[in-house]
Amino acid sequence: MTIKEVKKKVAESVNKDWLQDYSIQLNYPLINFSASLKGVISIFEFVTQQIEGYEKYQNLPPELTTTRQKFINVRNNIVHLINTEDVAANSWNNNLAIITDGDMPFFVYNSPEAEFLINVYEKYPNNYQGAYDYIKGVTNNPNDKGYFDGYLLAYEFASKDFSKLAERKDAEKRSIASTRSDFQTQLNNSELELTEYLAQANQKFIDYSAAIDKFKNTKEELYNNWFDNTSGEFKAFNESSHDKVKELESLYREKLKLEAPAKY
Repeated sequence: MTIKEVKKKVAESVNKDWLQDYSIQLNYPLINFSASLKGVISIFEFVTQQIEGYEKYQNLPPELTTTRQKFINVRNNIVHLINTEDVAANSWNNNLAIITDGDMPFFVYNSPEAEFLINVYEKYPNNYQGAYDYIKGVTNNPNDKGYFDGYLLAYEFASKDFSKLAERKDAEKRSIASTRSDFQTQLNNSELELTEYLAQANQKFIDYSAAIDKFKNTKEELYNNWFDNTSGEFKAFNESSHDKVKELESLYREKLKLEAPAKY
């Protein structure tokens, strides 16, 4: 089901208000990502964006491949819930729990961390696991994380051309997070307004169609009544005229019977 089809389904659904009010909260602390998605359309669109975003990469690390598959599963669950007109909060929460409280780190496709891991996996596959564990906060030497941090800094220094992939400036992160949050908020509002507009337009079309049917039925009824009345009047006139003609013919014959003998 496409985003366009989901919008149409929601706009025409008798549960439109519930579907527009349903919301979820996403929190992925490893990448400093959080988002509040209101409305089934916004949720479906976000999930679809993640799937399509990851599809742009031909060689994904196993963890990100799993993340993409979970987004696919959620999209399928949403389609099923919409098609079955299920508006039970527990059903939706359970089917979307894959991305709201997953048991593994989640990465949105356009996050700096995801791009970094994909680049490491493609260019330096032998170093990928260490990079991934570091982002997770787990190292081969958990008792001395400072040592491991130093190792990464040293590797970054030795590979200057590659180090740009791993740059993490707090100001840039705050800016990206803020921009992403503002965009998501505007997107949610736009989706809700669009859905409301589609619903109103659909209702106006239904009302207009009903008005046309009512007008058509009224005119047909008036025509039928007129036709019935006219037919009755014409029949009465025809019968009356027929009787009058017979009466005149009879009088004429009687007159001939009387005039002929009188003349002779």
